[in-house]
Amino acid sequence: PGPLARARREEAAVAADLLGATPHFLDFPDGALVADAALIAALKTLIGDMKPDLAITHAPNDYHGDHRALSDSVRIAASFAVPVLHADTLGGTGFSPTHYVDISGHFDLKTMAIRAHQSQDPERFVDAARTQNAFRAGQCNGAAGSFAEAFRFEPVFPFADIRALLPPAPALRPVTVSTRTVK
Repeated sequence: PGPLARARREEAAVAADLLGATPHFLDFPDGALVADAALIAALKTLIGDMKPDLAITHAPNDYHGDHRALSDSVRIAASFAVPVLHADTLGGTGFSPTHYVDISGHFDLKTMAIRAHQSQDPERFVDAARTQNAFRAGQCNGAAGSFAEAFRFEPVFPFADIRALLPPAPALRPVTVSTRTVK
């Protein structure tokens, strides 16, 4: 676990650097995360220090136990401080989006960031992301060849609307009605 944890931390730092992000590692145990007072307090402190406009976390029904624990903890820690947006699940399983963001111009960068995670067989995630992001673009009527990320927002007081905090969805393709008669 020690060497793998170090490798994954280094991979995450490389991926974050590619995306222009600064990672903040909280050093909780991998594979044993629980939504307890310690994790919630650490996240509250991080949110208080960073003062984000929006928190994005895993969906509550994510496939991985650590991801579910983090999702629960972020929602509790965010409380009245910041709205919380849930990211799509792997394969979109059990996920009903409320918002879409066009990532067409950033998809190559996304694949580079995924590939930075060499210890996790990244090509399977690149392939899954290509399929899922193309599907999500089509789901929101995006133009052919576009890619979109899907998110879910559950409005809670005092955050009722986050549209102004998100980049735009993909440009819509024109809707046409066929006049052809099938015999």
